[in-house]
Amino acid sequence: MILNEITKKIFSLLLLLLSCNNTNIFGTKVRKSSLHHLPTIEYDCFDQMGMDNISMSQNYSILLNNSMNKNSTIANNIMQMQSEAFKNIYQEIKTDWVLQRIDNFNPDDKREFKQRYMSNLEFYNNSGLAFLNLGGEDRITGSKIGYAMNPLLILAKKYGAACFCLEHRFFGASQPFEDHSIKSYKYLTINQALADIKNFIVHMNEVFFSGIEKPRWILFGSSYSGALAAWFREMNEDLTIAAIVSSGVVQAEVDYYDHTKNLEYVLKEENAPCAETIRLSMKALIEKTYTADGRAELGKIFNMCEPFTEPPISKDIQFFLANVLSVFGSFIQYAGGCVNFIICFFFFFFKN
Repeated sequence: MILNEITKKIFSLLLLLLSCNNTNIFGTKVRKSSLHHLPTIEYDCFDQMGMDNISMSQNYSILLNNSMNKNSTIANNIMQMQSEAFKNIYQEIKTDWVLQRIDNFNPDDKREFKQRYMSNLEFYNNSGLAFLNLGGEDRITGSKIGYAMNPLLILAKKYGAACFCLEHRFFGASQPFEDHSIKSYKYLTINQALADIKNFIVHMNEVFFSGIEKPRWILFGSSYSGALAAWFREMNEDLTIAAIVSSGVVQAEVDYYDHTKNLEYVLKEENAPCAETIRLSMKALIEKTYTADGRAELGKIFNMCEPFTEPPISKDIQFFLANVLSVFGSFIQYAGGCVNFIICFFFFFFKN
């Protein structure tokens, strides 16, 4: 396979994977929990609108199935996993809003915005127990507290808890400002987000748990929202009794390459030829950034608005290469039990 063919294959695969990533053809995301050895499962192909995304997800699965052998064990397994994901969907997810201050630390600033939250009271039995799933760097959907296989729902059913999900400021529908100007981003901070969580809990204690002397709140989160949950628990022990955190990023590192090392390890363990193909493909991309002609060719292959003119050390090129690699990394990280399928599909695509 000549160099140009490799990059064209990557381009085609990236387009397919990016489209799949928007609808999550694999049905589930699974990340191992560091506390309980249980996966935190999120069904992101579903939202409050429900059936539209389900239909899109099914169509992608059919397309994927047809692109491989129809009798393939891999394709059959993924279709079966999706079928399981469609079961036991709780429809009674309510959406509401709570008023928050734009600046929680300036008493003279009276400006407010509406912060979105969702609730699921399917299992609540007046126990005074509340589970709060914290939103992170994305919009919230009913999937966060709406599917029976989610460990949060399993625990809610067992202990009679009310379930809530709070959207992070500046994400989804929780927008303090109509426009995203650089000036407005000074209100997008961890401390402001933690203050929002505190205000929300205090508000719900007064409104929803008014008859309960001391409601018991347990926070849930993963990755960035997991860090928020851990920090909030540490700072507000009077308002919470626990935080269940999966992969909370509480120790930030600037030069963090261990994630990529683990990605390489998983690829080699699951499918060594596939790992080698991806390595050679990334090498081909990097080599093309070294010359003006190569950068111009990348601009054409990836249909860029403006081709690269800078040397390979430029931030634009570094971000470009990181984004290409992140497509593979994201699918490995979030695929869970589907990882064998994804690796085999990568290899199938490149090989053919």
